[in-house]
Amino acid sequence: MKRRIIITAGHQGPGTGANSDFLNEGSEAIILRDMIAHRIREHGLTVFTDPNTLNLRGVIAWLRSKFTGKDIIIEIHFNAGPPKVGGTECFVQNNYSDEEYNLASLLCKSVVASTKGGIINRGVKTAKHSQHSRLGILEDTPTVSVLWEVSFLSNKNEVELYQAFKIKIAQHVAELLTLIVK
Repeated sequence: MKRRIIITAGHQGPGTGANSDFLNEGSEAIILRDMIAHRIREHGLTVFTDPNTLNLRGVIAWLRSKFTGKDIIIEIHFNAGPPKVGGTECFVQNNYSDEEYNLASLLCKSVVASTKGGIINRGVKTAKHSQHSRLGILEDTPTVSVLWEVSFLSNKNEVELYQAFKIKIAQHVAELLTLIVK
């Protein structure tokens, strides 16, 4: 069975997730998910995206019903914090595989490269180091899973960088995932 790529938006649209004066996480996660999926399809591959109508429990149930340990899921989020804090980071499950760690590391490096170093790499962390200490999308799905915090939506300069380079970010991530599954 061929490996499949799944990209989920960590929230279900406007009013969900974090918000700032500069960006809405719920909306932007969907936009970036769809941009990456479109570019993967341009490479001739199939990519699955979550329905925008499901909450976290529903997304996990959907993933568990359709996908296996060979498949790859990237869940897109945007971080929030004090105005000067920035960077991209990825979370992997507490008992992560080398593949998950390497994929997470490559995602972070893609953002840094895409933004010409404007968005810094905060690195790969385990779920226990997140604000929740356990992340269902990582721990409760059978897939190779990474939760990706693309950038900080509370940092005006970083949002401007993200907006200026989001097409490049989507291209880099699509190329990365295409190489992994081919």
